[in-house]
Amino acid sequence: MKVLITGGKGQLGQALLRVLSLSSAHRLYAPDHSVLDVTKMPEIEQNMEQFEPDLIIHSAANTDVDWCELNPARAFQVNTGGTYNMARAAQIFGSVFVYISTNFVFNGAHTRPYLEDEKPLPVNIYGLSKLLGEELVAALLNRYFIIRTSWLYGGKSNFVEQILKMLQAGKKLFVAGDQFSAPTFVDDLSRALSILIQSERYGIYHLTNRGFCSRLEWVQELLLYSDYKAELTEVDSAYFPNPAQRPHFAVLGNRRFKDYFGLELRGWQEGLSFYLQEYSPLGRKREGGR
Repeated sequence: MKVLITGGKGQLGQALLRVLSLSSAHRLYAPDHSVLDVTKMPEIEQNMEQFEPDLIIHSAANTDVDWCELNPARAFQVNTGGTYNMARAAQIFGSVFVYISTNFVFNGAHTRPYLEDEKPLPVNIYGLSKLLGEELVAALLNRYFIIRTSWLYGGKSNFVEQILKMLQAGKKLFVAGDQFSAPTFVDDLSRALSILIQSERYGIYHLTNRGFCSRLEWVQELLLYSDYKAELTEVDSAYFPNPAQRPHFAVLGNRRFKDYFGLELRGWQEGLSFYLQEYSPLGRKREGGR
């Protein structure tokens, strides 16, 4: 299978390359933004004609939530318009399409996990730009997977590494205790996708590591696996003057993947432990607290 991955230099793009390359059945092409700008249809057509992918995994997006809030036109151009362009290319070339979306399509008003068939209602520009992308994919294509996930980490710059750098610098940490979701290791998500794309069970899937926590609990768990000492203070989301509102309880229920394949991603604590030991530039050399 020939697989084109947009956003090839991103943390998910790099994880997909690592995981999918383990199978000789896949021929992979993961251009970065300089080669494939999803807002430019001529570049898309050129890449499609040269590679002729059987499947497209569209992971390219601007995921900076506050930047999107301050730059809505550009956010919609990249996240919504770019998705339309790639879905249209998939339609023309007959490619199966995988769209990476987000838990931020929901407003976070629930106190239970959101399931795949629930009505989205985003509270910020980023979530809206991704939701409109979902709707365009569903309108244009029959063979598609829409993947909602949450709190991805695993690249060079992510929440875990940012916290580790602050711990290394001895900074006092203020962390929100009222935002809940599932930290999801990009390699675990990629492995689930490698299973999904071998099937024809198209539709919307929620894929996150099992369980959920607050951002505060995420940092507390991180401290357990390191020998850093930190002064940690719990605050509400309102403490941070961010332009974009965050949903408070944006936890996804991964029901469809479990029902169809009998599988779940490992627990978020286990994924975090593995990442710190095997991948983290700051975490791998430290002796765990467990």
